[in-house]
Amino acid sequence: MNFWRYVYTRLLGICVFCITDAVLAGFLYVTGAPGYAVAWAALAAAVVGAVAFSVGYFYKRRRVKRLQAIADGLDRKELLGEVLPKPPDSEERIYYDAMKAVSRAALTLVADADKEQDDYRTFIEQWTHELKTPLTAMSLVVDNGCDAGKLRRELERADNLTEEVLFYARSFAADRDLLIRPTDVGQVVREAVAGVKNVLIASRLTLTVEGESTAYTDAKWLCFILRQLLMNCAQYTPAGGRIAVTVVPGEIAVADSGIGIPTEDLPRVTERGFTGSNGRKRGRSTGMGLYIVDRLCKHLNMQLVVESTVGKGTTVRLRGGYLILPKCKPAVMYG
Repeated sequence: MNFWRYVYTRLLGICVFCITDAVLAGFLYVTGAPGYAVAWAALAAAVVGAVAFSVGYFYKRRRVKRLQAIADGLDRKELLGEVLPKPPDSEERIYYDAMKAVSRAALTLVADADKEQDDYRTFIEQWTHELKTPLTAMSLVVDNGCDAGKLRRELERADNLTEEVLFYARSFAADRDLLIRPTDVGQVVREAVAGVKNVLIASRLTLTVEGESTAYTDAKWLCFILRQLLMNCAQYTPAGGRIAVTVVPGEIAVADSGIGIPTEDLPRVTERGFTGSNGRKRGRSTGMGLYIVDRLCKHLNMQLVVESTVGKGTTVRLRGGYLILPKCKPAVMYG
């Protein structure tokens, strides 16, 4: 700790002490005290003040060195607030409490970042494993005469998996990709259906689409959301089942007649990495699909509502946001 810096920080106290010493000496002189007594009293007060100042300086310097040693010995500086000794005076206690709060906030952010990194690594590992399925299937299709329909179906699966990774990354940097503008929701629904039609046909599912509207939203993001929901329907709906997409003012609903979601799993279906009993039984779920969809919906100012009954099916509703201006126009797309 620099001595002159310490003097500068105590300059006001030094000035007050000197003025007090001078006033006291003047008072003693005015009251008739001998000059030598006044001089000795002033000198004694100055010596005591100097000793007290020196002791304070060396004590402060020792504390600063100790704190510096603690800081230098930490590999993770965000832990500094947790290991600092509690200061004796009230002024330093304010800074101590502030440092403690900052340190705990930093630790929370670091823990969240570490968890995010671990979850992302796990997701990529699961995604890579799952991507092998359509790639292996495409290889077998090519080796066995290259059935165009089967090849397109597996290409759709691979494309959807690739989009899942891309939108997972985009959900953390929405300002770089999100573009809100007037959008034909009916056209977006048709694009989403076209992107998974071979999977739906191969799964022998009947799909109906009803209703149209204009919305202020991001067409690319909404298309991915709908594709993800349709792929979930195809994965968890037995052959011969039904899927219905309904567009009404303020809502898009995607309903299927699949196996349904157990009641105890419903509150957690949008949690990161949660696969539920259905995902564990089928062994082909990363537990990230609805988590990504939910993140994207929040950026689009939409609410994701999941309703389900085991054995009867699941309905996913996209509510709110900027869905407006209905123009009813029922149509049967596949079936």
